[in-house]
Amino acid sequence: MRGLKLHPWLQGFPALVAPEVHDICALCGEHGKPILVHDGTPNVSMPSQVGLLAARHSETRFILGHGGLMHLWREAAEVAATLPNVYITLCGPHPAALKHIYRTVPVERILWGTDHGISFVNMVSYRRRLIDLLGLDVKERRAILGENVATLLGWRPQSRSPEP
Repeated sequence: MRGLKLHPWLQGFPALVAPEVHDICALCGEHGKPILVHDGTPNVSMPSQVGLLAARHSETRFILGHGGLMHLWREAAEVAATLPNVYITLCGPHPAALKHIYRTVPVERILWGTDHGISFVNMVSYRRRLIDLLGLDVKERRAILGENVATLLGWRPQSRSPEP
């Protein structure tokens, strides 16, 4: 297992009051596994609620799965900028919000993502094109598009042996 996803709104549990959630956070922290949390849905999965979990479980890394979506992106950026164990994905907010997140959150804790708006056929290419609006240098682009998540999840490039 590389990590865990919690979706309080869909799974029907209150993120901060369920004792089991705190047990899970502690367990993931002990094993070095990050927790991806659906965020941006009031009143059960707001970025500030994830921030409270992250503050209580500083040994655990949390990923804001949607960067606050369309309305809570400022809150998401503040949480990710303030707490060093919180990462933020860029699959949810509008272009102006993405620019704010980029200016506010350390680049090494920004992750690219696409699952917001799964009804769009070309969501991957659309979300990738939004990255172009940020004016990233090559190093920042590589970090956001893959290196950051690879580091977070402990992925290592697989070497291929030469073909005979």
